[in-house]
Amino acid sequence: MEKRNWDAKRLNTMVAAMKAEGTAQLKRLGVAKNRQRFDLMLEMRYVSQHHEISVPWTLGEFSPESIKDVEQAFYQTHEAIYEYAEVKDWEIIDLHLACSECDQANILFPTTIAITGVTTKTVAGEVFNSHGEISVPVYREGDLTKGINGPALIDFVYTTLIVPLGFFCIQEDEGIFALRKEATHESAN
Repeated sequence: MEKRNWDAKRLNTMVAAMKAEGTAQLKRLGVAKNRQRFDLMLEMRYVSQHHEISVPWTLGEFSPESIKDVEQAFYQTHEAIYEYAEVKDWEIIDLHLACSECDQANILFPTTIAITGVTTKTVAGEVFNSHGEISVPVYREGDLTKGINGPALIDFVYTTLIVPLGFFCIQEDEGIFALRKEATHESAN
């Protein structure tokens, strides 16, 4: 949706449909209504640009006047990422609604507290930005008390997380794991 085609009603309809689906999934997982959290991101870019940025939207439903707030949020986010923003036409190319449980004491994917020990596994290096076969440490979910540098695997009951070479993994709020490029970072390995 380009700025010149601003349609608050259409945006609200799309968000309501996503929220209804997210609410149903959280209910299925046993998350009480008062612990449900919804975070909306507007995927935006300048018109004709090839790359978009995620712009957090925290001001609730859209109105005809919201166009000014959306524009300001886009320019501020662009400035924060790229250290400049141009006053020119923009567009919303997608919406993302993250639906989660907001109670840290009762998160959807809790990790174990006890460290279970690190093992090693030989795997195809291409997955880890390496060549040939490589040996990587395999951590368990309880091992993530500090960041873990790649290459590594982190095993969970419900999935396995790949940490490529040049990245590290940290646990953020509410049990969410983030991969970040290595810089100055103290890790568990």
